[in-house]
Amino acid sequence: MNKQLMDTTFISTCIRYSNLPQSYVRPKSERRRLSKVSTGENIPVIELGSDTRACIVQQIGDACKNDGFFQVINHGVSGEAVEKMLGSAGEFFRGPVEEKLKLFR
Repeated sequence: MNKQLMDTTFISTCIRYSNLPQSYVRPKSERRRLSKVSTGENIPVIELGSDTRACIVQQIGDACKNDGFFQVINHGVSGEAVEKMLGSAGEFFRGPVEEKLKLFR
């Protein structure tokens, strides 16, 4: 099977939109500008090692609703494990579509 056909097969298994559903689009006045977050100064940081569970859940919900992303600190995962995960993820995403399709359900 050639790469182009496999890409088509992979994409065709998902819902395809020619335009983003209007309910997903925020008004420009409410959108974050990449230039304002590229330095990392405005990225919401969620501390998992403090506060109550309800507070952490609220912070995650707020970050998702208002920003669409966040950073988690003091999660208890070692730096070594994070580096290994990033390395594995990088290998996977740089790999051929054929290998990714083996894991797609």
